[in-house]
Amino acid sequence: MGYSLLQQTVHRFRNATALNIRKIHLPCHPVSGVLDACRDLFGQFDRRNPSQVELVRKLWRLRTHILFTLLPFDSTELALAEQLDAFRQAALCIPSLIDGATSLERSIHRLLSRPENPKSHWITDRLRGIGILDNKKIGLLVVMAGGGRVGVAATEVGAFEMPSGITVIESRKQLLENVFDMLIIPGTCHYLSNRIHTEIFHMGRIREIEVLLYPGERFSLRDRLTPPDSSIFRGRLTKSRILVSSNDISALESADDQDTDREMSEALWDMSHDGQRSPTPNQVKSRYVLLMDGQGLFVPTENQLLVWRDDATEDEKYLASIAVDEVCEGDCVVMQPNDTGKLLDLVSARAGFDQKLEESCDWRPALERFLLTSSPEQLAAIMQADGACGLSLAQSIRNWANGSVYGPGSRNELRVLLSVLVRQGMLAAPLDFDEFVENHWRTLQEVRGIRHRAGASLRQELTRQIADALKRHSSLSEGQILGLDNRISVRISQVAAVDDRCSWVPSSCVMQLRPMRGGRWQG
Repeated sequence: MGYSLLQQTVHRFRNATALNIRKIHLPCHPVSGVLDACRDLFGQFDRRNPSQVELVRKLWRLRTHILFTLLPFDSTELALAEQLDAFRQAALCIPSLIDGATSLERSIHRLLSRPENPKSHWITDRLRGIGILDNKKIGLLVVMAGGGRVGVAATEVGAFEMPSGITVIESRKQLLENVFDMLIIPGTCHYLSNRIHTEIFHMGRIREIEVLLYPGERFSLRDRLTPPDSSIFRGRLTKSRILVSSNDISALESADDQDTDREMSEALWDMSHDGQRSPTPNQVKSRYVLLMDGQGLFVPTENQLLVWRDDATEDEKYLASIAVDEVCEGDCVVMQPNDTGKLLDLVSARAGFDQKLEESCDWRPALERFLLTSSPEQLAAIMQADGACGLSLAQSIRNWANGSVYGPGSRNELRVLLSVLVRQGMLAAPLDFDEFVENHWRTLQEVRGIRHRAGASLRQELTRQIADALKRHSSLSEGQILGLDNRISVRISQVAAVDDRCSWVPSSCVMQLRPMRGGRWQG
């Protein structure tokens, strides 16, 4: 059943105020044995040893495939025996891991001797009594870790029978397109990105959520944001905590229980890059963006990335500058082409940009002369005494002098700058100072308008050409170099995940595309 936009909005407000989350604890001793063995092994690794980093990832892949799969455990598509063999052969070369690897092997063999999957059985039984008969829209989340399907059949072979009318959610895009009465999540949410987590739990897209958990598998929610402390918002949507119920009170975790998946999630990121987790002098606060091709880059937290998105229909594919905090798995990062700036200049020149720029910034030589004998900080102090109140004024002055910024961002700031330059004898005094300021401010705004329109025109053209080029490529998992009609080549790569925690790195490491440390998370 499809909803109109108005119906979706009404449903989302109702869902946000009445969200019901229920943990379903499923007893399964063979799975519990495997998870215990994984937990014990995880504590024995030397994560500083590069040779053991890949072993941690192999163990993580094995664990998450068992946690999230809806296939029988002996499914050839799941290939648990092959995963175990690859891990065991590598682990037996490290004496400290031999006992743990042997224990894991015994646990996996017990699991394979009883291959029935409790989660798929529970889902099948649960959905038989609801769905189409109750006119409910039900979703099943399968994108559980690393931006991809984990332990779910890529083909129909061996898959459990999915009742008709159930939406299998494989991307954030599907969440954005729908409002659900119920969502089934087949495991812990520790590996979900902040963006996916927010869409599921905080955006009112779902009324009822059921989370399936094995013994030793933990579920916890991140607090939702609350409005500012204001009389306008007081008493409205101020709860940051969401209540969670359970089908088995005896299975409730204590605060002292080890949360292996949370520890693994944090460790996997720490092993993937060299960023420091605490503020370090002379280093840049960044977020690490991991791409599907196994490469990654540190992006300063205040920076934006050029991103290609196809959030919905064919008409809604677009190219946009997205803050790194808003980038999520499935987005396609476009590595900004070196020639774009030159192309932008050509487009601007056709609109009279150079002449307008010369008219609006004829004070720049006077500013440069002033800075030969005085520092930007001294000029900033003089301007502030005259009433200028811009933030980081000294840095702004440097930017005006070198041309990286066209000029002051406010009329008052421009007025004070010109007044100081005239007073210091660096600029000839005009007959009518007010008119002088007004003329310069008007032409400066015209310059910005020309540049903005040129940028929008170029982006529109790039969007069209990238859309046309992407039609010739079925997959972006390995990244693609796209040749466009204007002789520009761009690299476009799909995002696998974004580290939710900040890192501090040297400026030389920022925006440098490099292979992730220790190999890929996924196969």
